[in-house]
Amino acid sequence: MNNDMKNGGAGNRMVSPTVPGILLLLFAIAAALCFITGLWLFGIILMTMASAMLAIIICMGASTVSCIVCPLSVVLSSGILTVSGKGVESVIAFCTFIAVGGILAVCIINKSGRTAAVVAMSAAAGLMLFISVAVLYFRAGGELSADGIIAFFNSKADAVRTPLLKYTESLSERLLALGYQVETDALKEYVNTVISSMISLLPGLIIAALEITCWITTCFAKLFARKTHCEVILPSPRWELYPSMVTVIIYAASCAIFAVCYIIALFSSSGSVVGIVMYNLILVTAPVFIAIGFSSAFGAKNPKMQNRKGMSAFIFVMLVLLAPQLALTLLSIIGAVSVFVRRKAESTDKDDDSSDRPGMM
Repeated sequence: MNNDMKNGGAGNRMVSPTVPGILLLLFAIAAALCFITGLWLFGIILMTMASAMLAIIICMGASTVSCIVCPLSVVLSSGILTVSGKGVESVIAFCTFIAVGGILAVCIINKSGRTAAVVAMSAAAGLMLFISVAVLYFRAGGELSADGIIAFFNSKADAVRTPLLKYTESLSERLLALGYQVETDALKEYVNTVISSMISLLPGLIIAALEITCWITTCFAKLFARKTHCEVILPSPRWELYPSMVTVIIYAASCAIFAVCYIIALFSSSGSVVGIVMYNLILVTAPVFIAIGFSSAFGAKNPKMQNRKGMSAFIFVMLVLLAPQLALTLLSIIGAVSVFVRRKAESTDKDDDSSDRPGMM
């Protein structure tokens, strides 16, 4: 194993851990600078790269580099956030990349599946964000009571709702000045309904965002493992997403129940709590099937798509632009069906092997 680590996965000598250590430090500092300048998307991407690089360093067995670079990256990036006026909760949230990178390293060392790794990393990231929000809540003078917590989240929701309603009212006035017929009250009611719907789906949206972010982290980990010539550390050469049959059943059942609730809601003036819960479950389970569906439809392993990739990609891009929700739904269904077929075939093979064994009753 040691020789394999030194020689890498493809006969090339593994890159010195010092190089990934320096990159980790640069990624962390760059992410902190992006956050203080308002470039949140770039900051999140750089955090995922830092998490992946940390996992690679740990899996290399470079304990000296880990013990030096990891604390140094935390101190420098936290210092940047603190000097810029960010609170303790921001520093805790930023340090999520350490927790995610550590969990990813443990999953790689234990040869865990990629789906299990994403779930574990999402749980770690969610815990760090929960601690960050709790610190923010108590720093604001909140008390440990249900009423106080509800009031806190209502105030955060109002902080989003109020400017949007003001913008809607301003937009309506401009349209009226231009001669357009606009019902301001109806438009504000619609915006308020959309915001309320988003708040009810917030748990599923947060978990889905964490899953996607952690999946991107695993993509960077695979990329960095190749670039540092240490592919041998990965649990398997492909290390693909492969959810269980239980996840497929939960997704299918959630879709079916939500469809029924949606049809009922068309003839009802109020929404259904069951429908909201089912849609949250769909948001939680759909990302993994979307990724698998995209790979199944456009991946290099699909022989049917070899001569039609250009046209299929064009059709898919147009579908995303014109009907993004429909495109993502189709991909998730393709992914779920693909996993179901593979899992079913595996269970059938196991049953056949069991029945062929002599002496089985």
